[in-house]
Amino acid sequence: TVIFDKTGTLTNGSFAVTDISLCGDMSEAELLQICGSCESASSHPVAKSIADYCNSRNIAVSVPEKSGEAAGRGVYAILDGREVFCGSEKMMTEKNISMPALPQPITGSVVFVAVGGRIQGRIVVSDSVKPTSGAAVAELKAMGIHTAMLTGDKPENAEAVGKQLGIDTIRGGLMPDEKLAELNNIRRENGSVMFVGDGINDAPALAQADVGCALGGGSDIAIESADIIIMKNDLRAVPRAV
Repeated sequence: TVIFDKTGTLTNGSFAVTDISLCGDMSEAELLQICGSCESASSHPVAKSIADYCNSRNIAVSVPEKSGEAAGRGVYAILDGREVFCGSEKMMTEKNISMPALPQPITGSVVFVAVGGRIQGRIVVSDSVKPTSGAAVAELKAMGIHTAMLTGDKPENAEAVGKQLGIDTIRGGLMPDEKLAELNNIRRENGSVMFVGDGINDAPALAQADVGCALGGGSDIAIESADIIIMKNDLRAVPRAV
């Protein structure tokens, strides 16, 4: 089985802000300034897209007094003396922050922005599939290889991308340890596995797979954890590597 990460691997990882919804007493500019400031220290593609969007709107971001990243959930910071969480619904639930009544976006990654224990709004960012992903999956399937996708992105996004590419097994909403557990389940069922990924969250799976395959433009820890590095941003190198 060849198992793919989604964001930045099968997709471009170049997110764009597609929707902003307010549910507190902040303006859109204030919400973006707070979220952009907290996301500025993260290397995640979603974080970078929000920081870039703030820059395109000439919204100046500041450096938080303290910041950190919760793997697969989002970022947290102390900004101007206030506690801020920017992340998924799972992060908000874990912090006992009440969810607002907002319509569900059809696709995209949702970043909720909570300030002082209250959600002030959400930012939706969307990604696009790499032009070589479909060909790579088709070549692997023609070789008789089972394909899978394991991602931390929400299941609806995972299903949309997985079905578009014809991937056999699709699992979304996974934390890094859950991604590793799914990899081991697939190995028990189908035999040896290659894992293809690019991010910090992929490092455990890259290290534990029979063959770890990282993208050359990925994070340092992903590259260090892998057995094979794809130097060009072309996933057709995966069937060639096999």
